[in-house]
Amino acid sequence: MARRYLTLICAVGALLLLFTACGTEYNGSNVGDSIQDKIIERAFAEASDIIENDDNVYVDKVFYGSFTAADSDEFLALLKFKNNSHVGGFDRTVGVVFSDKEFDVIGYYDFMADDVTVLPLQLTNGKNLILYLGETVYQGVSTQTLKLYDITKSVWNELPLSYLGLEDGENCYVCNNGTLVIESYEADASGFEKSYSVAKWEVDTGTFVFQNDSETQKSVG
Repeated sequence: MARRYLTLICAVGALLLLFTACGTEYNGSNVGDSIQDKIIERAFAEASDIIENDDNVYVDKVFYGSFTAADSDEFLALLKFKNNSHVGGFDRTVGVVFSDKEFDVIGYYDFMADDVTVLPLQLTNGKNLILYLGETVYQGVSTQTLKLYDITKSVWNELPLSYLGLEDGENCYVCNNGTLVIESYEADASGFEKSYSVAKWEVDTGTFVFQNDSETQKSVG
């Protein structure tokens, strides 16, 4: 039931994405080899403090759009490591913003977690903010980090998400259009309740807004 609910919410959100697109997205496998090589070469030259070996990274996704200013022609490349230790996060990802034509590196950020999700979220002026959800498991305990960034020149500025009221023990899922599905638990003498709340990205306000669609499940034991 829970998986079906999450799938339904994300499927509906995908339809809304047609009206609030965040720019053109390409999987790394759909980007030409020469472009992939150029992305890795430039990223390695500018971010050698993170990418120590250019043979150990690959282009996972590329998003075209405006990331540092409303009228800029840029793209965000997500580079993942082929081999990585748990210390750096098994799904360690470097987000690199390039100028679209010159392939100049404008800025980059190192996302370290066992499971990394990075998505652009568009504003009304055409600029994109960057949403990051990272999950890390240590000694069987899972922890999540949810952050939102606004890039100014080469600086990734973190924006507040405290208004979401996320608490310890709640799990967050991100749909492809940036819709958040938050899973919460409440225990009592008869068992526990699992509930889901949905927060959709509003382009006009540049914030997440909770929706009325939710679901509650009761488990006994």
